[in-house]
Amino acid sequence: MDALGGKIAKIVITRHAVERLLERKPREYCKISGEVIANIVGNIVCSGKYLERTDEEESAEEGMSKSVKSGAGSVSKNIRFSTRKYTVCCRKEGDKLVVTTVINTEEMTDAYKKALKYAKYSPFERVIVLNPTKQIERWVRKWSEGRDTGGQAVQEQS
Repeated sequence: MDALGGKIAKIVITRHAVERLLERKPREYCKISGEVIANIVGNIVCSGKYLERTDEEESAEEGMSKSVKSGAGSVSKNIRFSTRKYTVCCRKEGDKLVVTTVINTEEMTDAYKKALKYAKYSPFERVIVLNPTKQIERWVRKWSEGRDTGGQAVQEQS
């Protein structure tokens, strides 16, 4: 809990995490907004159990060498928040948590599920999402357009 800081989490959601959440959503929403996605991720971070690991620990669990996983000498903190349905993978950058991906908890390895039994509940009471909701909504539109075109990549206009 020392590495996580206070009771308020500042999180940044990546485009990859938004796309993975949309792929794994349990039902079709009539209209899903950036605010709904931010609330889903925020609720997972607030109410889930968390495991904090370094790249070395994660590599050892998965049977990979350190040099293959993260490059020689680099050690970073990975934090995973898990609820019954979703697992949110984050990395710590300064005082922020960057949400890198969203996974169904059922798809996690047996070793992770065992470790999750002994995990602590999240120390955060509130979450502040630093992404503007308009940005998340733009990513949702791009993702849905990509699905409509048969999965072909759609170029983002700047």
